[in-house]
Formats: sequence, structure tokens, C-alpha cells
Amino acid sequence: MKNKKIIFHHPLPLNFDAPSGSGIRPVKMYKAFVSLGYDVDLVVGYSKERQESIKIVKAKVEAGEKYQFCYSEASTMPLALTDKDHIPRRPLMDARFFHYLKKKRIRVGVFYRDIYWRFEETVPSSPKNAIKKLLANLFYRVELFIYNLFIDKLFVPSLAMAKYLPLIQEEKFHELNPGSTPKANGANIPGSRLELLYVGGTVGFYNINLLVEVISKHFNDTINLTICTRPADASVLLQKVGSLPHNVKVVSRSGEELETLYQKADCACLYMQPTEYRAFAVPIKLFEYVSFGKPVIASANTWVGDFVREQKLGWTIEYKETELHCFLDELVAQKSSIPELSERIGKKASQYTWYKRCREVETLLGNIK
Repeated sequence: MKNKKIIFHHPLPLNFDAPSGSGIRPVKMYKAFVSLGYDVDLVVGYSKERQESIKIVKAKVEAGEKYQFCYSEASTMPLALTDKDHIPRRPLMDARFFHYLKKKRIRVGVFYRDIYWRFEETVPSSPKNAIKKLLANLFYRVELFIYNLFIDKLFVPSLAMAKYLPLIQEEKFHELNPGSTPKANGANIPGSRLELLYVGGTVGFYNINLLVEVISKHFNDTINLTICTRPADASVLLQKVGSLPHNVKVVSRSGEELETLYQKADCACLYMQPTEYRAFAVPIKLFEYVSFGKPVIASANTWVGDFVREQKLGWTIEYKETELHCFLDELVAQKSSIPELSERIGKKASQYTWYKRCREVETLLGNIK
């Protein structure tokens, strides 16, 4: 197809050095669309920048420019509040833009990344913060109402998340998992100690305390656990679990330093406390683990645990101290089998690329059937 053009919408600037999933995903999807051969017109940035870009796109459409579709990556903040100070300067601008695209028969798909706001249990510290929270929730619901009116597909990390999104017609939902970039370059041969790695948050929805406790108490001489997290999260974790033994290390790494941790690891962990949130949450780190060919240790009764079991990407273990202890004993005893599993997972990584995620979007929104 010659001169394929799409619109890429995101209510924040694209951050090409983003350290977390909320910033990584928009950049990866944008780059993957470019690699598919699309000429991508960006409507990104804060509201003033988006306003200018919308004017340009509309002028092109009126002049006869043909767009295959518009793909949008939502923020974890309400659409109207993404300016730096969270003041809704142009609260209906994006809604009017999506409405315009609908009138011009340009299909629109939005990836709705998360719904922390439906699970926030923190009590506001002041009446002022309580009002802010109330207004934010109102804007979140208005955003969903806008999507239901004007967009064709609402992409979600897992279909299990859909039931928590009110106001959206069921037929609009489509599951679109995170992607990855395959980086596996041969499996490790485990040494005298098994090397486990966890990358991600350690507070709030990211409770890894039982994993830390079991390895600290029972595997001083046979397992090393490296936890790579933000410095602020590291401080909170240390306050919760107290002093750590020599075989549990907390670090903050990114880029090439993080890749070094992956190369050293034998297996990776997403062993978290099963909660209602974990029943639908899809961490981008799961697919990053797979991209490095690392078998995943996941907790049962979570979306991740089900996916790991179904895709044969590692092991899914009940969230109990005795179950984890027993499993890790067996894993240490049978660690010679890990390289073969790592090789198989490394080969499967090509099934979960960003390129393939964009192909899914293209099939649903574009002219490719």
C-alpha cells in the first residue's frame, strides 16, 4: 500500500527515554507503526501542542488527505487534565477531534492502559484533596463517555479489565497486550546459586513481600534475588521488610545496566499477592522478561499466572509460603532443566513483539483484513 498515513494521538509528549510502562508503550507503538511503513502524523503533547497539531490534521483532511485510521494511547490521567498543572484548559478539545474524525469516517482506536482510579483506597489527606479526587473521577467518567460516543475500538491490556470500565459498549473492547523487542541471546547455565530477578514497583499494587520473605528465610545459600526498582520504592520496601540478608539485593538500574541484570538472571519473578486488581493487570515487564528468554515465576489467581501457564512461559504457584518454599526447593534441585526452558521461551518472544501489536491494530482499524 503506497503512502499509508495514520494519526497517532497521545495527550502527553512522547518520552523516548521513559523508564516505566506508561511512557514506554506510546513510544514503542509509534516506532512500530513507522516500521510498518506508515507516515505518522502526531497529535501529541500538552493541550496547546495538541491544539496546533489538530488544526494541521484537519487542514490536511479538508485538502483531501486520506488517513487509514487514528490510534490513540490514553494517559493514566484523565484526558482533560494532562497539562503539567492538571488544569482543564481545553476539556473538550480531544472529544471534538474524535467527533470530527468520526464524521470524516476515519476509524479511531484508543488504548486504555489502566484503571488505578477505580481501585484507589487512599483516604484524601485534606478536604481540598478530597475535592480533587472527586473531580478527577468525574473527568475519568466523562472521558469514557466520550470514547463510547466517538471511537470504534477501546483497546485494553486484558479483556478481564473491561468489566471495570462503565459506559463502554461491550463490542468496542479488544484485548491488546503489551509487546516487547526480542533480546534473548542464549540461555544461562545456572551456577552454584540460582539467580532470580524482579523488575518493577514494590509498593501499592506491587506486593512482593512474600517472595522476599521466603527467599530470605529459607534460601540463603542457594538463591540470590535481585530486586530492581525505583529508589523511592526501594526505601519503602526496606521499611516494610527490615534488613535484608546477603542473598537479597535491591538496586535501581535502567538501560544497559538493566540489560546486564537480565543477562545474569536465570529466572524472573512476578510473584505478587493476588488481588482483584491482579486478576486483570498485565505488566509490561512480563513481556520484557520473555523478550530476554527468562522463565517466569508467577502467582496463581492472577492474569499473569494464567497467561504464564497457558503459554508455557514458566511456573504458576499458589500464593502461600509453603507452596513457594516447596516449589523453590524443587527448582534449585532441578536447575539444570532451566536452560532448555529458556531457549524455548526465547524462541517464543517473536510472537509478542510491538510490531505484531500494531498489526493487530491495523487489522481492526485499517484496510488490511
